[in-house]
Amino acid sequence: MKEFDKKTFRKVFATSYMGNCIEMYDYVLLGVLLPRLSGVFIGDVTIKETFFFGLFAFMAAGLARPLGGILFGHIGDKYGRKNALFLTLIGMSICSIGIAVLPSYSQIGYASTVFFMLFRIGQGLSMGGEGLGAAVYVLESMAQGEGKKISATYATSNGVGALLAISLSLLITHPIFPEWSWKCLFLLGGAVAIMGFIIRRTLPDTPEFEHSKESKELSKMPIRNLLTSFKSQILLGVLYVGIGGSLSFIGYTFLNMYLQKVVGLSQSVALGYALFSMAFGTSSVFVLSRFLKKYKLQSVMRTGCYFVIVASYPMMYFLKGFGAFGIITSIVLLSLMTACIVSVIPLYLSSLFPTHLRYSGACFTANLSSAIIGNAYPLYAFWIMDVTDNRCSPAFLLITLSIAFFICSHLLNRSSHKIFTQGGEHDKLYATH
Repeated sequence: MKEFDKKTFRKVFATSYMGNCIEMYDYVLLGVLLPRLSGVFIGDVTIKETFFFGLFAFMAAGLARPLGGILFGHIGDKYGRKNALFLTLIGMSICSIGIAVLPSYSQIGYASTVFFMLFRIGQGLSMGGEGLGAAVYVLESMAQGEGKKISATYATSNGVGALLAISLSLLITHPIFPEWSWKCLFLLGGAVAIMGFIIRRTLPDTPEFEHSKESKELSKMPIRNLLTSFKSQILLGVLYVGIGGSLSFIGYTFLNMYLQKVVGLSQSVALGYALFSMAFGTSSVFVLSRFLKKYKLQSVMRTGCYFVIVASYPMMYFLKGFGAFGIITSIVLLSLMTACIVSVIPLYLSSLFPTHLRYSGACFTANLSSAIIGNAYPLYAFWIMDVTDNRCSPAFLLITLSIAFFICSHLLNRSSHKIFTQGGEHDKLYATH
């Protein structure tokens, strides 16, 4: 099967990396700017009302993501990866710019709140088709044997997007910036998405999709085929992405909240530790990507899950009562666990499904897991701490997820994880597992 030349692949990777960065940038931006945005879009409110406004905004986007995975997965598997990714970038840019130019509550009342939530839902739908959809586009375009390295490098885009959102949000808190400067951050996200769209217009679709199209293997209803024939793969993917998502959201939200609420640190100090956590975690994923090529995918995943089982409790234990040394030790353990798991998530999800169902399978599975496990992990963690009165108890959620993945993988993995096209050519990603 024909592969892209290096110049074309670099463009594919750059636009995909950029799109996923903007996805996480927009997502984290809302959390950091929540106190300011709540005043703009729902007026003068209490801290409790601000919390529920933010919770609802996150839930709206989170619940829309699996729907986006189904919608854009259908387009990606039936009409091409390139066409689906055109639409996700358009959606992301419209919603980001829309939030920036939306009149405030003081100008148009509750209509401002309603439109803000609609834009958040639009962001969620677009995110549902962008992150793993772009990963599929990259992995189907790569040279043979580069999967694990490319997967890990691509995975750093989440951390880069989050770092950018927090850094710029902290910057505009300086007195020299006007109150409305937050609008510039959303306009920036929209502008970068438009740039990515312009570059993508010149790129071809992937060789594997074109081969499936020529062989007339494309599915009329990808999501129906997935739910009838690939339930085991979806379950395994949900569990594994759930581990990675939970670890990621410990760094994105739980750590900051825990250090303020439980340890009693100031907001600025807690955010400083959160920034260090994301920077170290992203660097760890990037460094790990240099070494993964020589190891089998299953070996990398198995090692990562073992490490989560062993290191989760020490991570929470050191976090609770050893001062700066304990917090840094916890962050190092968290970062290493995150690197081991998330580095191969794009490759693993893509390898679970054959070409004609890959976009739908990867997007739906990842976003379903994100909605019910990853995004909700901070909520689960604080709930179990309250119930058990044990600060280390959130570790058992990670341990349980890892053990569940091991058990289900052993019971459900089939030796028949191979597929051949009608022309007799082996699907290189589906064979990876």
